[in-house]
Amino acid sequence: LLVLCLAAVAAGTRYHLRSDEWQYRAAQEAYRARDFERAAALFSDWIATDRDTFKQATALYQLGITYSELDRPAAAIEIHERLRFEFPNVDYGAGTLFHLARNYERLNERERAREYAAKLIADYGDSGWAQRLRRELPDLLEQTAQSPSKD
Repeated sequence: LLVLCLAAVAAGTRYHLRSDEWQYRAAQEAYRARDFERAAALFSDWIATDRDTFKQATALYQLGITYSELDRPAAAIEIHERLRFEFPNVDYGAGTLFHLARNYERLNERERAREYAAKLIADYGDSGWAQRLRRELPDLLEQTAQSPSKD
């Protein structure tokens, strides 16, 4: 009886851990298909379980981009800030800084946007994200370079 109970618990645990993998895969598929409304809903539900895994970090990163694509910069900022602080060891640094700068710019919070742009250039100056920032938001860098020094 004990062996049967342990087997049932093990099977139940395995089922529970894998039961919501379909949602993560569906969110990934919607994201790749640029169905951002569906991706946002699926990612939001999936990350609500608050796993401490690489998949959680990836889901947060993609949800932040999804909110950017849906023109919801405040939601995108909230997600990217969460990603930076909850998963500092996962390497989405350059992309996260780019999206933070771009979304703060969209909210007309230029000082915050310039701070993230400057951090992106300082920390990841040769990255594709830094090149994209220079191409898409050059005024953030010009304003940073023209900012008066605080001497």
